[in-house]
Amino acid sequence: GGIVATRSATEGDLVAENAELVTLLDLSTLVFVADVPLPDVPQVRPGERAILIFQALPDDRFSAVVEAVNPQSDPQSQTVKVRLRFAGQDEKKKRLLRTDMNGIARIVTGRHAGVFIVPKSALIRNDETDTYTVVVATPDSLARIVPVEVGTRTDSLAEVTGKGLLPGAAVVVEGNYSLADSTRIAPLR
Repeated sequence: GGIVATRSATEGDLVAENAELVTLLDLSTLVFVADVPLPDVPQVRPGERAILIFQALPDDRFSAVVEAVNPQSDPQSQTVKVRLRFAGQDEKKKRLLRTDMNGIARIVTGRHAGVFIVPKSALIRNDETDTYTVVVATPDSLARIVPVEVGTRTDSLAEVTGKGLLPGAAVVVEGNYSLADSTRIAPLR
């Protein structure tokens, strides 16, 4: 019920009592262990879905589910081990997997529908009140300052919500800090 991973003896070899002859791998028990940075650990919970991408198999995507989150962190790497169980792969695709393969895990910790994504450079932070605004270009070429709540962020993008944000609205990403409300603006081309 598995695949021979290692073979320590061949036909005709003299072997000692209790010596290991072969190692069998049961691919149904194969798991992926991801190192998740400490700041991201609170969002990761058992049962969440993930996509695994392996360096050796860049054209294939493997579905997985978070099986367990280690309660102990690694002080050197500032990460926590998260065990992912493969889910929904056909046997032919599973046979491509090997032990100790390097890869990337993308764990889906939530979905946000109906939110706006803006470049981080569009955010203007008020240090005194710890609030954020973005400058929106209105159809009549005026700058409109819109207070926003900031949600999830990446290195370059931020999720924002606020009254006055409309789908497809142009946000100002350069020179926005010193703009006053209702200033006439023109896009650079």
